[in-house]
Amino acid sequence: MSPWLPLAAAAGVAALAAAALGCDPASRGELGAVRFRYDGGLYGCLGACDADHYAKRYLGTADGGGIHHNSGIANQAFFLMAEGGVNRTSGQRVAGLGPAGREKAERIVYRGFTAYLTPSATFRDARAATLRATRELYGEAEAAQVAAAWSAVGVE
Repeated sequence: MSPWLPLAAAAGVAALAAAALGCDPASRGELGAVRFRYDGGLYGCLGACDADHYAKRYLGTADGGGIHHNSGIANQAFFLMAEGGVNRTSGQRVAGLGPAGREKAERIVYRGFTAYLTPSATFRDARAATLRATRELYGEAEAAQVAAAWSAVGVE
């Protein structure tokens, strides 16, 4: 495992925090670039599109080991939780959290990441933390959708 993957998860957390603060589904990246949570392929990074799946994570040394590139994995998981949709790499469809999906996803991610993650957390830890938070806040039906979102992006 790349030593930078925890930092990529953290960059994803930062992007998710921006979404929770009311930013639209696109976030401004460095030098004015735009990163779309629903489709990381709309913005090129490191000669490839932002990863939307764990199998496509960047393991090189550029960009701090792919901190920004790999944050697309968490960005896509959040989008699928909140809005539902299909991951373009896995082809897996996620129904999402329903009409209040974005608010629920924000609460889940905030609680999971602030209460249960450590500085060395990995994507798997982020999945476990959000599932724990979901069960505490909402129950098993919502937890199934959170699990489906992480599975769609290849994080088991």
